[in-house]
Amino acid sequence: MMINEENKERITPREEMADLKKQISASPERAREIVTSHLERDPEQIYQVGFTPSPEKFARLEQQLLDPHYKEKEKAMEKIFAIAEDHGLINAVKAAQKADPALLDEFHDRVIKYINENAVS
Repeated sequence: MMINEENKERITPREEMADLKKQISASPERAREIVTSHLERDPEQIYQVGFTPSPEKFARLEQQLLDPHYKEKEKAMEKIFAIAEDHGLINAVKAAQKADPALLDEFHDRVIKYINENAVS
């Protein structure tokens, strides 16, 4: 299932990962561009009902990533991936935007690797 403007069907985070893997497999040289473009989309237009957190839960997710406990990059990265699994990549990035910008840059790189290694086709 390709995520595009013509296909208004909403997806789950698992379907999101499978679709991104298909796109990246078809054009590996464009992997970063594909992921970056996808992450700029509105999560409420992408995910099925129930995957986008309420404003209150979203605020809690943001706060968790700003917590000093998550200053350790690996712990923060684990949390961002956990959010991605539960709520989708777009929501994970939006929650992490207040964190260290270098963390988001590394997340982009890791998500491409993760998609290639783990996403279900």
